[in-house]
Amino acid sequence: MMRDRRKASAVEYYERLQDSCRRNGWTACSRNTHAKLALFDTAAGKFVLEGSSNLNEAPNWEQFSLEQDEDLYDFYLAALDRMEQTGAGTEEAEEREEDQGEDDGEEDGLWAETRNRGIWS
Repeated sequence: MMRDRRKASAVEYYERLQDSCRRNGWTACSRNTHAKLALFDTAAGKFVLEGSSNLNEAPNWEQFSLEQDEDLYDFYLAALDRMEQTGAGTEEAEEREEDQGEDDGEEDGLWAETRNRGIWS
């Protein structure tokens, strides 16, 4: 989403999202992952929106799932918080990974759990 700014033909979703968040006092966090996820903490409960759609103008059939599920919300929030704390999914982190060479294929902790649950692909 953040990379939209670098594309000549970008639809400017990220800029629109940031503007909407500023106007409504919301928080948005975007990382360079393949996740299509939105979390909503409302007076009516905690909701998770998951989907297949990339934010582009491709004419594909897509699916979305909206769940009111506090445990799922908390799980995703913990994963996103971990990404925020470690800088995972940022261009700087991608550059560090490239500089360090090949991945040893081993994962631990929350990242192994999230990948096993299929959150990021």
